[in-house]
Amino acid sequence: MTENIGIYKVKVGNLYYIGSSTNIKGRKRNHLKQLQTKTHKNYKLQAEYNKTQTYEFTTLATCEWQEVRVLEQDYLDKYYDSPRCCNLERFAVSETKPTRKLNKPKR
Repeated sequence: MTENIGIYKVKVGNLYYIGSSTNIKGRKRNHLKQLQTKTHKNYKLQAEYNKTQTYEFTTLATCEWQEVRVLEQDYLDKYYDSPRCCNLERFAVSETKPTRKLNKPKR
């Protein structure tokens, strides 16, 4: 298991977003950069950031890359209906695929 693959929470003001990544450290930087440059795809999170200028990133769980979507869905099932959750989708979907390095079988 690696510490850089798993589920994270971005908290901005009173709202939070649950996500997953095979590169949590990079995703943390990417979310903040998008918020700062006002280019974040989640309009709810962006609007809250524009008001509060606050940003907190927490790793909720780590796992193997093959388990990341199932684990993310578990968190979404638990938190999606909260009025503070600003995920736009109820279901875990992937915009990126794991790198080939992660897909290569061990020799």
